[in-house]
Amino acid sequence: VYLLIFALDSPEATARKFELSHPPGSKLYPKLFWSSDGRYIFTGFIGDAAIVDLSTNDVHVIPNQECPPVDILAGPEVVRFCAGGHVRFVGISGTLNREWSLAESVIALAVEPSLGQVALLASTQDDHAPTQTRREITIIDARERKEIGRWLLPPGKDTYSGTFAKSGTVFCALQNAFATS
Repeated sequence: VYLLIFALDSPEATARKFELSHPPGSKLYPKLFWSSDGRYIFTGFIGDAAIVDLSTNDVHVIPNQECPPVDILAGPEVVRFCAGGHVRFVGISGTLNREWSLAESVIALAVEPSLGQVALLASTQDDHAPTQTRREITIIDARERKEIGRWLLPPGKDTYSGTFAKSGTVFCALQNAFATS
């Protein structure tokens, strides 16, 4: 599989080309994640994953750890969300830099790479109304693991997705009626 980088200011220039290994026969088309400084690009496959250092043209292979990538922070650090409520921060060498063990009902929704923020969604079943689930979004500073803000969402059976605005000053959450129907 080839990763191609095109310079938009030089359309006549040849694309930078990187060959990435992936599992044979894989039909997975993974998302690409850019670091906020534009130096690194990350992509994950089933099995191993790759971080390309665009300043040196080096390709670093890191174990996938069966945890899908959420995004990439400066450093670089790949942010991965693992089953059971674990958020892992993995360095360019594949070393686990740190891990957050959260409740199983917590998932990582999004990462704001330039400010190093992680959005988490927590869900709690209401014992008095089984069809109603209480949900809240918490924004955390990834470096200091310090809470920036917390918002209670309208109760219901549907889950949420979310994204940061490019400036990192606004978070948008969308209720996904189709996800649980």
